[in-house]
Amino acid sequence: MELTNLMGAGLCLALCVSGCDRPAYRATAKLEQGLDVTLTLRPMLSLQSDWSRSLTIRQNTRSFDFDISEDTGWWRGSNLYLTLSGTLVLHEGQDGCYEFNTTPPSLVTPSEVSCRSAPGLAWLEKTQDAHLSYPASRFYPGLFFVGHFNENGPKEQRAVFQPHSEITEPKLPDPI
Repeated sequence: MELTNLMGAGLCLALCVSGCDRPAYRATAKLEQGLDVTLTLRPMLSLQSDWSRSLTIRQNTRSFDFDISEDTGWWRGSNLYLTLSGTLVLHEGQDGCYEFNTTPPSLVTPSEVSCRSAPGLAWLEKTQDAHLSYPASRFYPGLFFVGHFNENGPKEQRAVFQPHSEITEPKLPDPI
């Protein structure tokens, strides 16, 4: 009898969870030349703040969607960078970097960009101060800080993008 009650409770929970409407939260970085970069967060069923995530790069009428690895509790946000060659880089911390062309939007594979922070600041003196008004990264040679995506927005919004003009570049963990 106890097994039947346990199975019934499990089935009830499964039906309730499957019927839950889990909204998606979006944060968009609006860049020059009709370029939008949108991070989409979808809550996962968990007791903590876990997300399935995707990135959409839209250049005028063309777009590219890319699934980012699921966050299972360690995500500290993502930094968006621009390279001198005009590619975008999304730094995910422990999951590393993703590099994208913008025209047409596509993933760069293999990427030559490293998201390992450079020791010391001697290299920074050799880097130009800014590129297209984006400041040089304080941590990664050849990258220019566009802004930061995070999950700490208001509850109804959750995902936010903070441009470089509103936030100091946060240092993310080196890839594992």
